[in-house]
Amino acid sequence: MQLSKKFRFLAAGVLALQLAVPVGANAAVQVDYIAPSWVAQADYVALGDSLAHGMNEVGIIGLGYADFVAQALQQDGFITSYNKGFAYSGYTTKNVLEDIQNDVEKSVTGFGYQSEKVKLRTSIKEAEIITLTAGANDLIPILKESQTTGINAAAMLKASQGAIKNIAAILEEIKKINPNAQVYVMGN
Repeated sequence: MQLSKKFRFLAAGVLALQLAVPVGANAAVQVDYIAPSWVAQADYVALGDSLAHGMNEVGIIGLGYADFVAQALQQDGFITSYNKGFAYSGYTTKNVLEDIQNDVEKSVTGFGYQSEKVKLRTSIKEAEIITLTAGANDLIPILKESQTTGINAAAMLKASQGAIKNIAAILEEIKKINPNAQVYVMGN
């Protein structure tokens, strides 16, 4: 339990700091201060694979990092809604990109929504915070195959480049839909 509290504190602190001090790709956004009224209106959407979905070490869906971040941010009054319904175990970067392009509608898994189902592009448009965790599943089939056939460096390179290209396209789509969202990409 102590580890969970430390993780929640660390995750909330990192996200809160990044909300107050934009860096990297979001450096063009200027935030002089975080007004309580803005914080109370923040919506959080988690996109990606099993890490965001909440797959645990025994293969059961439970609480994942996105849930802990959302809970900590909600307890501190930073967000009013959260949805990880667009994160799915086994998703590749291609799956996430296709979901955005096709504006899929999925059930809400989180809190603060008025309806049971929402469209992805609407969720992105309304979100102030978006996390993306995807990429490992692009490589896992090649890694599994390498256990029997040996490492195929060319296939690993091709899959890695494809994942990078898809992540860039995902970020471009998000930027078109909501240029003001704070997007955090988690490597896995």
